[in-house]
Amino acid sequence: MESDHINVLKTGTAEERIFLLQKLAKSDKSQITEEILNTITELSADADIGVKFWAKKTLAKFQPANRIISSDDNSKSLPISMLLQKLDSASGSSFVSIDTIKKLCDSKDPQVLQPLITYLQNCKDIVQISYLTKQLGVNFPSEELIPTLMPFLKHTDDRVVGNTIEGLEGIQSEKCVAIFSQLLVHKSNRVKANAAKALSRFDKESTLPILTEMLQMKDKPHYVISACFAAKELKEDSLLDYLNPLLDDDLTFADALKAIEAYGSKAAVDTLQTAMGFTEDADKKAAIEESIKRIKSGKNASPTTQQSSHNSKSNDAARQASAAAKLAVKTLASKVEEIPQSYFDAIKELYNDPFKGQEKAIGILNEKETQITGGILALLLPLSGLFIAFWYLPPMLKTTEFYFRALILFLLFPVSFIAAFAIIGSTITAENPGKDVAIFAGGLALVPAAIALVICGLIGPGNIELSLIFAVYGLLATFMNVQASLTYLYKMPTYKCMLLSPAIFVIAGYIFKVLLFTIIPSGPHHPY
Repeated sequence: MESDHINVLKTGTAEERIFLLQKLAKSDKSQITEEILNTITELSADADIGVKFWAKKTLAKFQPANRIISSDDNSKSLPISMLLQKLDSASGSSFVSIDTIKKLCDSKDPQVLQPLITYLQNCKDIVQISYLTKQLGVNFPSEELIPTLMPFLKHTDDRVVGNTIEGLEGIQSEKCVAIFSQLLVHKSNRVKANAAKALSRFDKESTLPILTEMLQMKDKPHYVISACFAAKELKEDSLLDYLNPLLDDDLTFADALKAIEAYGSKAAVDTLQTAMGFTEDADKKAAIEESIKRIKSGKNASPTTQQSSHNSKSNDAARQASAAAKLAVKTLASKVEEIPQSYFDAIKELYNDPFKGQEKAIGILNEKETQITGGILALLLPLSGLFIAFWYLPPMLKTTEFYFRALILFLLFPVSFIAAFAIIGSTITAENPGKDVAIFAGGLALVPAAIALVICGLIGPGNIELSLIFAVYGLLATFMNVQASLTYLYKMPTYKCMLLSPAIFVIAGYIFKVLLFTIIPSGPHHPY
């Protein structure tokens, strides 16, 4: 009996398997063996929706605590062989492929490494390549991976290069120090920042001997120049003794001088003064002298003695303002640098294609990043509403209390759409993508409406016809956004998307109404 059941579940048609699963769901627990449960677990990720549904339903009855029903966790419980098979049959879908790659990498099972390397070498999708080059190094740290990842440092897409650096950083090999040092001269600022960050995380005992050796490779100027950039980032005093001789070489003079000047310390000044005393080249002497002056003056020119006291104070104030502005810009830039590369990559995909790009954006972001991105997008409509209120309302209504109440009111719109997507995902779709995708889809859906609202506000009430055109645009674009989310994130066929897109609006409208009357009491003294 057991072998017959397993044979049908593994080799039967979809109708035969569904019939047997329905029968097993009604049977007694004593008739369900562990082997049958394992087979049903595999079917819970079957391509046939009916088989998948009844497999999940049967598992829910017999092993609710041990068999996890969500599509995400089902995949985690699948054998490695099935996950690899799922990856091969992903049909070019970045979302499905990256989801499967993540589970394979999270397993940290050595047997998946070679198939993933083969997949990487044959992959053409930029999103998957950039994801894999990072995850392989992070989850399977081994020096043997370095030759595999090295070619991707020359990739034309900066996302791939940046993520490959993070993958190599995860290996934590001293061999990567020289690699990161050479990337400090990359044309992309983000790549340079990733390389500098990776380099700084190595302990000095590992980094300094390698950089010291590179600084002495006079027969390989490109290595020396790369090491100068690394010294400029690390600012280790012990490297000054190796930077000093490089000032004698015409090929390395400029980079060595910049590296020493970047220290901005007394030790750097002493090093430059020593070098100036030994060089006979007038141009080099002048350049070193200017560098010393910049260090001593903090790169700020002093007012001349001919200036009046008033002008001196004005210039001081101007310099202070300039310094403050530079500090603000530098601080902002540093904060931007701290933002994970994945956010920029996701935004780039959405910018290139607001519809198909949704799938790629979700593939780039992890669950937490997806929720944060969706939350930020969801705030655009409330902020647009507050902008209109601030612009057009009379002063007497512009109170903190009013703005707070208005913000709550406008927030109900994205919250309603997020809830609508969550309901559709949990009840109608064959494979629920999860709450993070619902937050992302709900937040993204209303971005066109937010843009249209701002444009209408800028046009003003004087041009009703033009405002009406943009209002219609906002509504249609929102509808198209919803349809795209159902297509590319919820993997629904076209006919279902056409039917469910209006349903999203209806469900969101009903939720909005319920929330509105829950939060705002009815009555003649309505605060709005």
